[in-house]
Amino acid sequence: MERIRLSSEEKKVLRELRRGNTDVPVGMCHYAYFDAVVSLTEKRLILSRTNYDEVIDTRLTPKGYAYMNGNPRLLNPVNWTMVAAIAACVAAVAATLALFVSWHNGCFINYHYLCLRYAQRTRLYPTGMAHETRRWDARG
Repeated sequence: MERIRLSSEEKKVLRELRRGNTDVPVGMCHYAYFDAVVSLTEKRLILSRTNYDEVIDTRLTPKGYAYMNGNPRLLNPVNWTMVAAIAACVAAVAATLALFVSWHNGCFINYHYLCLRYAQRTRLYPTGMAHETRRWDARG
């Protein structure tokens, strides 16, 4: 069975009904309980009888039992479009960072190459490149 989006109050009510308790759960006000019961009734997970803002009777439907058996932790559905959008943003940031790093390294290398070429042209290094050394012939 596919997952249904439930609020925390609705999850509390479903858990209490599964245990057999039809009273208001501990720590929940009557208005929140009433709203959760009405919402669960609209989702056809429970049957309830209400009188204005008072809940008279509630019980789980077969769909509610099947939902509780299929999803015992009552996890909400995953929004895969949001996950895909976040993954695309992370990939775009990583690609931009990689591009910046490669561009920066290329500029760094080009800068030093140009400085070396300038030094050669201005004869700061008369023998050629700075890292070259003169080789002396064995004949002297």
